Amino acid sequence: MYSWNVDLSIDYSFEEVALENDIEEIVIIDEPLIDEAMLKVFADYFYKRDTIYNNIQSFTYYLVTSDNYASDGCLDSVTNI
Repeated sequence: MYSWNVDLSIDYSFEEVALENDIEEIVIIDEPLIDEAMLKVFADYFYKRDTIYNNIQSFTYYLVTSDNYASDGCLDSVTNI
């Protein structure tokens, strides 16, 4: 058995919305722009979280800013990690 002793959090406000197939999520980030540094932070966060919870399936996360996400679920611009 093992335990995780590192705080698993990031300094961005975001919301996760699961898609119907259970292996994809839209991550709505409350920032005006998604840059490469932010992508690395989110990739590291989700990798660690999925590893800690021993997720068997691979997940795909689509990152989008809150400004580019329409409330009806339509995406103007997404970034896949």
